[in-house]
Amino acid sequence: MRSPAVAAALVGVVFLLGGAALGGSALATAAAVVGFAAGYVLHRAGLRTPVIVAVAAAGVVGLVIGKTVVDALCLPGTCVPLSWLAAVLTAAGSLVGVGLVVALAVRSFEEHQAATRPDAPGDPRQPEP
Repeated sequence: MRSPAVAAALVGVVFLLGGAALGGSALATAAAVVGFAAGYVLHRAGLRTPVIVAVAAAGVVGLVIGKTVVDALCLPGTCVPLSWLAAVLTAAGSLVGVGLVVALAVRSFEEHQAATRPDAPGDPRQPEP
């Protein structure tokens, strides 16, 4: 998955599903366009496709959960600004939380790979000069 098109398509699909869950076809279309653009730009910036998709999915899920919880607590049509505020805040929280966990996991995997490489300095399998 090294192609920016793959990252753009996957993030676009995630955003499309989130937009469809929140507000129907117009919001889903707009979200898909934003998702395609965001996936392409983030991949071109050097981020890995699985990382982009995981964090984007967390943001969309946080958005849907935040809006749904407030909509369930209010009468229909009475808390629209509050539901979108809750959606944005929970999306931001989930982006930060999942982003931190993913960054630490990727860093840990890279450190492990560097330490177990046969040419790593101090490797007991390597003969001394």
